[in-house]
Amino acid sequence: MARLLLVDGHSNLYRAFYAIRSNLKAPDGTPTGATFGFLRMQHKLLRELEPTHVGVAFDVSRETFRTRMSERYKAQRPPMPEDLQKQVPITQEALRALGLAVLAVEDVEADDVIGSLAQTAAAAGLEVVIASSDKDLMQVVRDPHIRMWHTRLERLLDEKGVEEVFGVPPARVTQVLTLMGDASDNIPGCPGIGEKGAKDLIARWGTVDEIYAHLDEVTPPRCRKALTEHRDEVALSAELVRIRTDLALPLGLEALVRGEPETDALAALYQRLGFASLLAEANLVRERQPGACAQARVMDRTEVERVLAGAGPLGIALEGEQLAVATAQEVGVAHLSSAATAKVLAPRLGTLWCYDAKRIISALRDAGVTHAQVPRDVMLAGYLLAPGEPTDLAALCRRAGVDPPALGPVGQAQAVQGLLSGTVEGLHREGLERVFEEIELPLVPILESMERHGIAIDKGVLADLARRLDDSMASLQAEIHSEAGGEFNLNSPQQLADVLFARRGLPVIRRTSKTRAPSTDADVLAELAGRGHRLPALILEYREQAKLKSTYVDALPRQVAADGRVHTRFNQAVTATGRLSSSEPNLQNIPIRTELGREVRRAFVAEKGWSLVATDYSQIELRVLAHLSGDPGLMDAFAHGEDIHRATAALVFEVSPDLVSAEMRRAAKTINFGLIYGMGAFALGRELGVSSAEAQRFIDAYFTRLPRVKGFMEETKDQARRTGKATTMFGRVRWIAGLDSHNGQVRGNAERMAMNAPIQGTAADIMKLAMIRVSSALAPLKDRVRLLLQVHDELVFEVEPRVLTEVQEVVRQAMEEAAELRVPLKVEIGVGDSWAKAKG
Repeated sequence: MARLLLVDGHSNLYRAFYAIRSNLKAPDGTPTGATFGFLRMQHKLLRELEPTHVGVAFDVSRETFRTRMSERYKAQRPPMPEDLQKQVPITQEALRALGLAVLAVEDVEADDVIGSLAQTAAAAGLEVVIASSDKDLMQVVRDPHIRMWHTRLERLLDEKGVEEVFGVPPARVTQVLTLMGDASDNIPGCPGIGEKGAKDLIARWGTVDEIYAHLDEVTPPRCRKALTEHRDEVALSAELVRIRTDLALPLGLEALVRGEPETDALAALYQRLGFASLLAEANLVRERQPGACAQARVMDRTEVERVLAGAGPLGIALEGEQLAVATAQEVGVAHLSSAATAKVLAPRLGTLWCYDAKRIISALRDAGVTHAQVPRDVMLAGYLLAPGEPTDLAALCRRAGVDPPALGPVGQAQAVQGLLSGTVEGLHREGLERVFEEIELPLVPILESMERHGIAIDKGVLADLARRLDDSMASLQAEIHSEAGGEFNLNSPQQLADVLFARRGLPVIRRTSKTRAPSTDADVLAELAGRGHRLPALILEYREQAKLKSTYVDALPRQVAADGRVHTRFNQAVTATGRLSSSEPNLQNIPIRTELGREVRRAFVAEKGWSLVATDYSQIELRVLAHLSGDPGLMDAFAHGEDIHRATAALVFEVSPDLVSAEMRRAAKTINFGLIYGMGAFALGRELGVSSAEAQRFIDAYFTRLPRVKGFMEETKDQARRTGKATTMFGRVRWIAGLDSHNGQVRGNAERMAMNAPIQGTAADIMKLAMIRVSSALAPLKDRVRLLLQVHDELVFEVEPRVLTEVQEVVRQAMEEAAELRVPLKVEIGVGDSWAKAKG
């Protein structure tokens, strides 16, 4: 059966613009984020739906027959953002090169073109799929031949599906829209009747005409009054929301037959825009075969030294005894012993480029080179340019429009060399050279040493903790079943939902986006527990203990190496904020809020006869906030060494510090840390166990007493909205998408990220600088002290007893002088034979 795909081009392009980070640009600087997101969706639709006919509809101008009906219609809509305007023609150029019809008809909107073509095609016997997330288009799904691919839900909706998603069948969508109106389009509807009221009325009477025919029977009275007073607005709205399905369009279905892609033009366009992944999806990339490695010239050691001594940037890769070197003109591979490789690379290592410098450093240290320079790293550079995005070599190549890497060191060296010019230019363009040169690269050998040292594990502690957790979980399970009134599978969300909401009658807080089943995730359980329900609180406790046992207590013994130590991997190019992460095992997420969670740290121990020293920045993010905002209240409290939470509570509650109660201090502490992460009144109220209104009063009082903090937050959001990014005091960048989104949730999340990024990112930079400074300061004691771990704001060292005092003094000074802030940095230090004891 022939299938027509009708794409709401205007709506989907807008959606892609706000969904894809705004800094995505072609090599020539043209903004491409919306085009890339739109075309990625288009490729998926073509691949999965296999349409025989395709039309992509766009609005032509702001003036249409609707604007002549009402001068207010869409009058308040801001003009299309300039960066999006630039992407409309290149998007349409790509669609035409794909062999697809681009539809733009004067005087009508894209929705009307879609509606009319859908009706015509259905009458001709074609299957029709409309690709959009616009609720207005749901009214067109009245024919069994017409369905809607909801681009946000990624779900195909027939008549029943529309009713499930919108609450009424397609035939009644127009009726509901007529009453509820649309504020974004300035469609008045019936003032005083919202979406729920409109759906209730239409559910009872069926149509707006029937409602007016029985106006005396309409309840509640306020609705009857509103309908009476606003009859003209309702009549106008009925015309504005109705999608035309009877237009005489200047094209027929034959114009929508899907053509063959113009492969040369499409390949050239995607290459120009830097859309390497779309090139691959469209099968337009000349795939390298693994055999491409054989094309590399085999070199001996003398030739390698000659190439390395030449001019120009070089890409290298090392795998076992194979060393590959790529210039712009050639690539060579040499088979050398590790010792020979070390001698060849050592003199020029700092000028060479590679992928994953830590792996190169590790290989050279295995070969006996203890003080190698750090090669420049496209992985770290790519991470700085697009933090939080994938940094595998293939992903870096896709983003840069470079051929994907072939297998083996030769392919890797070629890919690295191909990335160089764009990488160097990008670091310079975004002002990231200092972060790259002074923070990320010097950290590489330090992290390699930490991974090499590892940390000792006492398996006996873990075995004892495992037994205690088993007993505790068994007791909790029995209590949960007793509270629930019977046994059920605690690991089944469906059974848990049945117990909580059907059997116990607890309120449904939220539903899952796909199945619409009541959610039982941690946030829902926490909210129910906060309302005084015991069963959700018990389930949360059980889940936390089960995760603790499986993730750490059971897993850590299996990760202990032959030397009795675990060697976690520190990841430098993962988090969007600039913080390090760790894996195998992940030491960043050990729960420390509960006694059982803190006891996991008892298993991390010092070498016999040595001690662990834990050094922790005190409230570093609040100190960064004080520095960046310049707020006198915060700065004064830190300058005088006051308890910052007590001092803040005194300001907020307008009492003397000695009159601050424990509850006041707790509230101030929650506000202090919560505002860094953009916590609003609802979340704060939930944390404090007060109403949202009371929490908002706390927030208002906080900002009244600390006005520079409020000013900094607003200025940071405004700057991110203007530039699309947030920046740390050292120049690290985090790109922020969604600040202008019409979706309140998306916009709110983006604003929270924008406010948090400079604070958390600056704290992360300070920690990295501290590690570099500490490593240098401890160099004379290198055989008597080892830096083992970095977790959050903390460093953990293993120290010989005879230098214990000296190490603490050196580390404190190095960490507290790692950065110059307007408030002092403070470090707290603890010592013990285990991590738990060192933390006190």
